[in-house]
Amino acid sequence: MNRFTHRIWRIIPANGLPLRAVGKSKAASWLDAVKSKIVSVEFDARKLGGKEGFVLKFGAKDPANCYQLTLGSFGNAWTIFQSVADDNAFVLNTDRPTTRIETGRTYHVKLVIKDKDILECWIDGRKDLTYDNSYVQRQYAIAGLDRTNGEVIVKVINAEDVPMRTKLNFRNAEFEPQGKRISLWANSKHEENTFEDRNRIVPVEDVFNNVSSSMDITFRPQSMTVLRLKLKK
Repeated sequence: MNRFTHRIWRIIPANGLPLRAVGKSKAASWLDAVKSKIVSVEFDARKLGGKEGFVLKFGAKDPANCYQLTLGSFGNAWTIFQSVADDNAFVLNTDRPTTRIETGRTYHVKLVIKDKDILECWIDGRKDLTYDNSYVQRQYAIAGLDRTNGEVIVKVINAEDVPMRTKLNFRNAEFEPQGKRISLWANSKHEENTFEDRNRIVPVEDVFNNVSSSMDITFRPQSMTVLRLKLKK
């Protein structure tokens, strides 16, 4: 059985799967790719010091683009699953158990991956966290009436990576042929504004033509759209 010490943690694999030390700023290990519908990885870890926790990277080709399980994240506050793209980590789970990792204590940790979509973290025989990505709704729509301006307002969010094609039907409504469209979109879900580039993602307003009570429309990937449709008087 392999053993190694990296930074402030001691890692002892419990099931013979290969773990490797990676990174310089955090105590981390890389789980080599395993092809199976259900994968269970167990190891013992003991914190020797420091403020942050332990990171197990898995599910990709390299540590810069992968998933990771972090115990004692954000100053030893939470247990979280994260998606990592170009070394930028994004928290996946909204439920964040407040499991503090004590210095000097040995923890038995188990990571379970089911069908690549369901992730489980077990600590000392107790399920601490579950993330289910088998189905996450990423498309939403809502409509309302602005009586003051005589407009129907439609708001649509498409957080998928592909265009959203749909049909809008309005019963007992007649519209002017032109409306207003306000769109906000990004080229990828990881794109964001920065202090150096504050106008990378900004609302764009244009004229929305051929408005009718029943119409087919396509919404951009990774977008939020507001339609203001003028009712005939």
